[in-house]
Amino acid sequence: MQQGAIVATLLSAVGGRVCVDGREDEEIITAIADGVAYPAWCVNVISTAGATQGDILAVDVAANDRFTGILLPTYAQDCDAIITNGTMCEIVIPKRGHYYNVACVDMNGDFDIGAACEFSATDGYLTVCETTIEVKDFMCVLSKSYDDNDLIAEVQWLI
Repeated sequence: MQQGAIVATLLSAVGGRVCVDGREDEEIITAIADGVAYPAWCVNVISTAGATQGDILAVDVAANDRFTGILLPTYAQDCDAIITNGTMCEIVIPKRGHYYNVACVDMNGDFDIGAACEFSATDGYLTVCETTIEVKDFMCVLSKSYDDNDLIAEVQWLI
């Protein structure tokens, strides 16, 4: 770990913001919280007909979930808490070139700026790619160093 670095295990450790550049130029949609997801998680909005239509669901790459965007914190709750089931919430749809704080799995190591990120097998989280892959296979890169035990990473969206 870098000397003096903050271990970013909670969104509050990085200022409680998902949109690092601010929200004014972002596309934001609303959905209904599922009572499972935390702010900064990668989520999907369920589009199938039925009682759960319009609800969010944490992205699980193993279940072939689709990615809609990154869950934003609500003003009514702590930014480090699960958003209560049934609560209206907001999701930012990432834009190319913009910076976001996103939940990442603990990758047991330090990673440098520019390391590629992809969806992990853990619901709602990204992971750093530890192998060389083609650009088309990932959608963001670390924009700040990521230290062992971090769970929040600042990324720059590429596509």
